[in-house]
Amino acid sequence: MPEPTRRGSREFLPSANQALAELEEATGKPVLIVDAPDLKVLATIRRAGPEDSSHVLRIKGGENRAADYLIVFECLMALRGGPGTQAVLRSSPEVRRQVISAIVP
Repeated sequence: MPEPTRRGSREFLPSANQALAELEEATGKPVLIVDAPDLKVLATIRRAGPEDSSHVLRIKGGENRAADYLIVFECLMALRGGPGTQAVLRSSPEVRRQVISAIVP
């Protein structure tokens, strides 16, 4: 697994910094930034589940400012339902059954 990156090792645009801060504030969990040079896209985030200590933001290296746009987008998508409203299907078989029964007639 690639090594975590400190936020200061790459300078983000203010909008990306704000989106990261909003995600951390809303969820109470930090965002772990990982440099992933083999990533097929510029940036992607995995929202922390109940058992996770942090969200994981993977970014392709370099100073491509389009990645900052995707960071903002990914953070906002992680927040789209508000904190705590998303079911984490891997958390338990019972949660999985509840979700399936809610969507299958």
